Parts: sequence; C-alpha cells; structure tokens
Amino acid sequence: MAVAKPSYYRNTWLWNLGFSAYWFATSYKWFILLLVVVPAQVKAIVPEGEKNSAWGTVYALGALWGTLGPALFGGWSDRFDSKWGHRQPFIFWGAVISVGALLFMMNAATLPLLIVGYFLLQLGEDVGQGPYAAMMPEIVPEEHAGMASSVMNLLQSLARLVAGLAYAVWQTVPATYIAVAVVQILGAGTTLATVKNVRRSKPVSEIPRSSFWARWLAPWKSPDFRWVWITRFLSTLAFAMVSNYLLFYLTDMFRSYKVFGYDLKTPEVAVTALALFMSVLGVVGAGIASRLADSWGRKPLVYLGGFVIFAVLVPFALARNLDVIFLLAVPFGIGFGIYVSADWALATDVLPDRDEAGTQMGVWSMSMSSVQIFVGAAGPLVDWGNRFGHGFGYIGVIWTAGLIFVVSTALIKNVRASS
Repeated sequence: MAVAKPSYYRNTWLWNLGFSAYWFATSYKWFILLLVVVPAQVKAIVPEGEKNSAWGTVYALGALWGTLGPALFGGWSDRFDSKWGHRQPFIFWGAVISVGALLFMMNAATLPLLIVGYFLLQLGEDVGQGPYAAMMPEIVPEEHAGMASSVMNLLQSLARLVAGLAYAVWQTVPATYIAVAVVQILGAGTTLATVKNVRRSKPVSEIPRSSFWARWLAPWKSPDFRWVWITRFLSTLAFAMVSNYLLFYLTDMFRSYKVFGYDLKTPEVAVTALALFMSVLGVVGAGIASRLADSWGRKPLVYLGGFVIFAVLVPFALARNLDVIFLLAVPFGIGFGIYVSADWALATDVLPDRDEAGTQMGVWSMSMSSVQIFVGAAGPLVDWGNRFGHGFGYIGVIWTAGLIFVVSTALIKNVRASS
C-alpha cells in the first residue's frame, strides 16, 4: 500500500493546526451560515408559515451536487499532477469558487437567487473537500491518525466559537458574509502553505485506469467502510436536524429570551449565544478526546458522546425556558465534541485503498453532504406538525434526531478494523 513520504508529516501541534486550517474555515462557514444567516435570509423573504419548508428547499437543492462532487473531484486529484502538487490546486480553486458564491449570496434578494448561490457554495466546497480529505490518509501515519483527527475536530469546535463571536459583534448579513470569505481565504492559504511540498508517492502512470463509477463503488465492498459511512451519515443527519431548525424553534416556541436574568432580546441573538456556549463546551470535549483518542481507541469515545447526546435531546425538545436550554447545552456540547473527535481517524482506519484516497475519502465526505437532502425534506414535515399546535413539528424532529444518535452509536460496534 503506497503512502506519502513520512517526512511530509510533522507530529507537532503547529503542523497539525496548519494542516487543519482549511477544516477550520469550512466549519466556520457552514456553522454560521446554516445556523443563523441563511435561515434569517429565508425568513425575511417568505411568508411566516412557510419558513421551514422554504429553508428546507434551499438546503436540499443546494446539496444535490454534494452527493457525487467530493468523490468526483477527489478521484480527479488522485490522477492529477502539477508543479503545485496533485491536491493543492483543488483546494485553491475550491476556495475561489466559495468566495464568489458567498458574495453572490450576500446580495440574493429572492429565494431562487439564494438557491443558486447556495448551490455554487456547495460546488466550491466539493471541489476542495474531496481532495483535502484525501490528504490525511495520504500524509498522516496511522499511529498518529487519532491525534490529527482530534486536532481537526478541535479546530472545528473553535471555528464555531469564533464564528458565533463574530456574528454577535456584527449581527449583519453583509458583514458576516465578508468575514466568512476572509476566513475561507486565510484557512485555505494556511493549509496550502503547510502542504506546499507534498507530492504524490507514485507517478500518475502507475495508478490503474478505471472508470469513475468503478472507483466510486469500490470502497462499498468493504464492510468496515460501509459501517463507518453509515454511522457518520446518521450522526451528521441527527445533528443537522436539530441545528438547522433551531432558529425557528426558538422563534416560534419561546416568548422570552432571558438567560439567567440577561435579556438577549431576539431569537437570532439567542441562537448565536447558545451556539457560542456549546462551541466552548465542544472545544472542551474535543480537547479531552485529543488526549484519549490513541490510548482509549475510537469506539469508546463514540459510545460515551452518543449516549450523552441522546440523554440531552429528550428534555431539550420540551424545554420552554432558555435557562433550561443552556443548562442542557453543557453535557450536549461536551458530548458532541467527544463524539466527533474520532470521525476522521475512523475513516482513515478503514480506507480500503490509499492509492484511491481521493475518491474514497470523497465518498466518505458524501456522508456529510448528502444528509442535507433529507434534512431539507424535513422542513415541510416540521411546518405540517406545527399546525397541530404545541410545537409538535419541532418536538418530532428533535426526538427523531435523538433516536438517530442512539442508532448511530450502537452501529459503531460493527466496525472491526478500528478499536
């Protein structure tokens, strides 16, 4: 099995932080846009009773390309070469397309324009994400995968924290889009500087030629890969079912936005403060996991985090007081930080063929992007359930998410190639 030269990897916090900077930018972007900014834009465009359905439509249609995009561009990068490297140009152009899409979305005044902009943003994500994801199994030695994965997820949590703080300061759509674009450029630039000397471990001529579909289907033949993909899909689906409708949940089901005596005034500020709080706790959880990932193994961390998340979501759906919501956010944030810490390590543990890392990590990335179709489809169901009163639509989607977390956690036991 061919791997990149060991000298490319540096087992230091600084190197791992530089390598993970692109992941920081990606997390920053999707967190603040999906949690607050784009739902707020939708709410301002459509009639009140249709906001969940309209937001679900934007979310689902924009993700259609994401079902194949990461694997397509990842596979292309497996067989690509240039003086800048074989993955690096994709990361660069993915960032360029994303910045263009952000500026387009910033000025979108109608639902169709917002859908087009979101689709372009997803395209930029797919151009860079598949090749980027392939760099971890290509560069990072297996014995350090737990450390690298934990640093990536630590930066993911930090990105949420910084994004929430930035929005709390500016609280305007244009300023937020510009901030996201700047972070996208800085994140991609930092990662590209870190991996500027990375080159493929074998010539393109030595890589077997095969069709995209043959390469796309190949990893599915591995039972371990299938189980990791399914569990990642389910956990991402569950988290998105809660986070993507959280703003509307606070808007419709809460009459006061006071937290321990402090008035947050609006649901947008409340959801941002909640996200900030959980992000801090997610950093704590990811920090704990970074210390334990390689000694405990991946599975125990997933079991612990998944159980905590499920236990929190049941009362979360019934709470009508922000004090209670913030108290429940403590175990949820720590549990989720622990839960996601093992994701990348699990994926690289079970990768069937590292010569096809771009395609196969692209297929794995699809487990995150494809959930948007299903989460988007839940929007009309939330609106329908809410017509019965008492927030039944929101209760249903949150409890369903909790059950999905339980199933995802239980299925991890089927992964044989990772501890």
